[in-house]
Amino acid sequence: MKHYDRAAWLIVGAWFLFCLATLNYNGPSVDEGIYITAGQRTFEGHGYADGYLTWFAGSLLWPVLAAVGYNLGGLVGTRLVASIMATVALIAVVRAARNLFGQKAAFWTALALALNGPMLALARLGVHDLPALAGIGVSFWAITQLARKDNRVWLVVVAVAYTLAVFSKYPMGLMLVPLLAVLFLLRKEKATMDVGMFGFISLGITLTFYLPERAQLSQISEALIPKITFGATPSMVWFTALYLSIAPLLLALGGWSIAKDKRPLATVLLLSLMIWSGFHIYSGYLLGMPKHLVFGFLFAYPLAGLALATMWERWKPKGAVVAIVLALAAVGFVQLNQLDRAWPDVRVAAGYLVEEVEPGERLLINESWPY
Repeated sequence: MKHYDRAAWLIVGAWFLFCLATLNYNGPSVDEGIYITAGQRTFEGHGYADGYLTWFAGSLLWPVLAAVGYNLGGLVGTRLVASIMATVALIAVVRAARNLFGQKAAFWTALALALNGPMLALARLGVHDLPALAGIGVSFWAITQLARKDNRVWLVVVAVAYTLAVFSKYPMGLMLVPLLAVLFLLRKEKATMDVGMFGFISLGITLTFYLPERAQLSQISEALIPKITFGATPSMVWFTALYLSIAPLLLALGGWSIAKDKRPLATVLLLSLMIWSGFHIYSGYLLGMPKHLVFGFLFAYPLAGLALATMWERWKPKGAVVAIVLALAAVGFVQLNQLDRAWPDVRVAAGYLVEEVEPGERLLINESWPY
């Protein structure tokens, strides 16, 4: 069985190297520019005064990390920090799959999630979803470790990782629902005490972080509940949710049907796919869906790994499983290519402006954003 474990680590390593090799795929997105600028201004002592916290639903945790990466290596440096955090999330999910369904399922979880287009796209994007992704992934893994080893040191890991995830992006607090559901199912009668300790630790960290700088909570309600649809129709939202989720949904359904002895747990993992797709369909808000869906993938892909592992063992024509993996790779590549080009590359225009324009000059630009 050890060769499955080594193979899973090789997949994670190859995935991270691919991320490194492709970090310069496009110029900065608007959000990346805002986070980096907010981080730089924070270092200059103007993070709160500039009002960046009214733009995104999160603290200045990620902007500071983004600025550190930018000062070390420009935009690529910021995206490198993001890729490291995404790799932490991938490792955490693979280890959680190992604890829940065994080493074979963990290997196939690593392979399937590594080929997921939205996951790869998010892993190379310098936005505040990445610390949240790492935190939720580590929390999920730590809960499975807690159930496996019955040591509440892992509960501290759960609380700290989850709280930092929420600091990075407030709406990801919603992922507490599947986390607690998994905790109750795995810990049973011990879960009530676990939840009490979890709440005590998380609340303590939150108060320590926010009481000195309560300005971080300004206008949080407006950032949490977007009111602008940017012209997206309900059919567009439905199609995007289905297009990006159909492959993991089908595989997770297969894993759910196999996990008969763990049906309640499998049901929680499967329903986690619906959290963010349901939110976007209900709100009609399309922007950010490809990033948000990945948080549900963290919980669903262990089921996908279980499905693929079972197919590999039981299906005599192994070529059928190979064909499924190749199909996942093809779909993932197409989706990755589309998501990587979801905004224009303004580096040439920006370079020209830097070289040719003097401060104070007027520009006529056919663009709604200020330059």
